[in-house]
Amino acid sequence: MELAINKYQIKDNLIFKLIPYFIIIIFSIISIYPLFYEGYPLGDDYAFHYSAVLDLYTELKEGYHSSISANLASGYGIAKVLFYSPLSHTMCALLALILNGNIILSFKINYFISVLISGLVLYIFAHKISKNRFIALVSASFFIFYPYRLFDAICRIAYAEAYSFMFIPIFFLGLYEFVNLKKCEIKPFIEIIIGATGLYLSHNITALFGFLFGFIFLLFYIDKIFKLIIHDKRTIIYSVITIIIVLSFASIVLLSSFELLSLDYYNVSDSDRMWTSRSYVTNRFDFMNYSGFLNYKWLSGWNIDEIKESSLIFEIIFFISLVTLTYLVSFISKKICHKKYYFIFPLLFFAVLAGIFVRRFELILASVVFIILFLLSLLFNKKNNEKENRFGIAIYVLIVITLLMICFSFIWEIIPKIFLNIQFPWRLWAYFSFFSAIFIAYFTSRHNFLIPVSVFLASFMIVVSQPLVEKRTVHDNSDSWLFVVDETIYERPMSVGANLEYLPKSFYYNYSYKSDYEKSIHNKIQTEVDWYIGKNPYKIDPVILEGDGNIEVVRRRAPDYILNISLDESSLIEMPLFYYPGYKIEVLNLDNNEITNAIVLDIDSLISFRLDSGNYKVSFTYEGTNLQNLGQILNKSAFTFMILFYGFDIIYENKKNKMKIK
Repeated sequence: MELAINKYQIKDNLIFKLIPYFIIIIFSIISIYPLFYEGYPLGDDYAFHYSAVLDLYTELKEGYHSSISANLASGYGIAKVLFYSPLSHTMCALLALILNGNIILSFKINYFISVLISGLVLYIFAHKISKNRFIALVSASFFIFYPYRLFDAICRIAYAEAYSFMFIPIFFLGLYEFVNLKKCEIKPFIEIIIGATGLYLSHNITALFGFLFGFIFLLFYIDKIFKLIIHDKRTIIYSVITIIIVLSFASIVLLSSFELLSLDYYNVSDSDRMWTSRSYVTNRFDFMNYSGFLNYKWLSGWNIDEIKESSLIFEIIFFISLVTLTYLVSFISKKICHKKYYFIFPLLFFAVLAGIFVRRFELILASVVFIILFLLSLLFNKKNNEKENRFGIAIYVLIVITLLMICFSFIWEIIPKIFLNIQFPWRLWAYFSFFSAIFIAYFTSRHNFLIPVSVFLASFMIVVSQPLVEKRTVHDNSDSWLFVVDETIYERPMSVGANLEYLPKSFYYNYSYKSDYEKSIHNKIQTEVDWYIGKNPYKIDPVILEGDGNIEVVRRRAPDYILNISLDESSLIEMPLFYYPGYKIEVLNLDNNEITNAIVLDIDSLISFRLDSGNYKVSFTYEGTNLQNLGQILNKSAFTFMILFYGFDIIYENKKNKMKIK
């Protein structure tokens, strides 16, 4: 009698159904164990993300919010939020309010939530494909432990990109359910809205490729989509509404970035500076360095015996051998014992050898994961006999396309220019991990002999994950960890991006720039941003470029400066504020109490304006352009649109059901 004797008795048991969810919670905790250490690891983009969150947290705490930052770039008014997807930073800042300003803990919790939700949704997705809870669990485990996301989160500190992983399974689950509809239903459209919106508002580059791969996926089902449209005309209406709602949510960044990019005025528009030129992208194929898998050359720099190449390779070979022998013992004991407890022998074998030889903590975790999945594999191995192969072919093609884009430069020689915004082709490991996890669910459920392989792969991801071993072994090196997030984070050059992306082009290590005005403060601000960023905030005062008079700074906070100005003649005044369209300058003439608006000028890429002789009180605010304000309105209205969409569907279905009853 096999261990699986009770599977028909327990398959409808609620506890049995909940077990995979509990295991996914445990596995999600295991996958982030380095974050249980005090502090947070440092990496390439840590200053960028922490400064953005601290800036937003400070504004929320003070009840003040503007598209122009008062804290970043020494307080000279950088407009990061007009370009960059804000969801991950916003969620961290909001949680930090609850956690009394503990931004590091907020980062950890938000990342854990993203891992957990992505694992749960992928489990649901994989279960729909495999019709097998165990195989769905293995698929979700593979995705949870895949090294690239963790590498993003705790090595590169590409926090927004790592956060966006949460929405990939949601988006593709919606697409999958849509193409398999028998009649038009709203659920897949809501999933597509949540997934697409979350992707774009988390990391627009990841979203761009998600939409590309989603379009390719839909092409495999074009005939079914047409049949659905013919059968139910609501499909077209719901599809259009879905696109409108997604665009409405995304418009808060989409419209402002489109407008500012079209000006070709800011560094983010320069493909060479942004590493988005065709020549740059086609030469960035150091994909194994950034795959998240063990990189021996990288790790050797720490000069720690435990992570030397010979030690790690031995442990890889040992784990592969141990798992293989365990399956062999399982097969032999099953043939000999013919009892339901035969599984004890391979588990004892595995435990004894692991106890004797395993020393690295990651191998212990991998062993725990393997044992859990191994036991479950003996219980639940029902085969999926569905004949439909279209989904498997579609996912296989997407895996091949993704690998080609990661590994071969010729793709990037011919791909449309917009996709070069990826900067680094190895970012697509995100989609490779997702498509591979889903393919495991599809293929293993139809070929049960692959179950041992899939179980091994899920646990093996822990063994070969570079971030796990690296961040554990170097934790005591204080130079590689951040323990407090405070205003000193603004002093890091990367706090405003590696390429000063969101500043006007004249502010990019461009000391050749020469103003037409002798008194211009452009080069002073250039020096501040290049060398002393954040160390001397608000140091530079407004100046009179032409004319004569006095300026008193009453309020010095970007973008809301207040000045008292006394001019002996018509004058041109330059502000220590980077130029962005959307500023308003309100002028109160103290001599006659008249209020007017000064014309905002762009001089030396700084906000400037002219006034006639007289005495004035001048107030600055950033109101945004018409297009930016439209984006704000649409974004705030999008949730209402979605509720109305859902309500319309309920009313329609109720009405249709009543007509059927009659």
